[in-house]
Amino acid sequence: RLDQYCQTLEELGGLNPTSDSALSILRHAQRHGEDLRASDLITGCPMAVWDRGDLLRQGELCVCSGGRRKKTGVRHVFLYQNYIIFTKHKTPNPGCSVFSFKHSIKTGEMGLTQSVGEDGLRFEVWVRQASRTRDCLTLQTSSVQERETWTHDIAQLLWTHAMHNTGQSA
Repeated sequence: RLDQYCQTLEELGGLNPTSDSALSILRHAQRHGEDLRASDLITGCPMAVWDRGDLLRQGELCVCSGGRRKKTGVRHVFLYQNYIIFTKHKTPNPGCSVFSFKHSIKTGEMGLTQSVGEDGLRFEVWVRQASRTRDCLTLQTSSVQERETWTHDIAQLLWTHAMHNTGQSA
């Protein structure tokens, strides 16, 4: 229904200038609902839902790992406040989807390289205490804008963790 409301507001946009703000509120609510629904479909995840923190972003990315950055494949990635979780989308039955847990990194122990390569589509996340080749993942997006959105959200999250840790040690 939210999608129908959004379409109606888009059609009315030229007639009513206040519909733009209502449309952005509805789009945000729609995205949030889709995020929560997808998050509920994660199976085999060892972290409890409340330990993950708020879900900030989710989507499909191509993930490469290993010494020569061998292609691991397309993964559905969930960025939470406390973890980044890598899953594989599966459809065990027609009309039934799940996200099978594959790997996770604690965001408080994570580092970020915002742009890798010349195409502008890739970035890296890595565990700060591990050797870079052992626990470093290159993620590839479908557009430069998508990479910028992901890296912006991760960078903000890392700054939040750094400020929180600095405040605790003072």
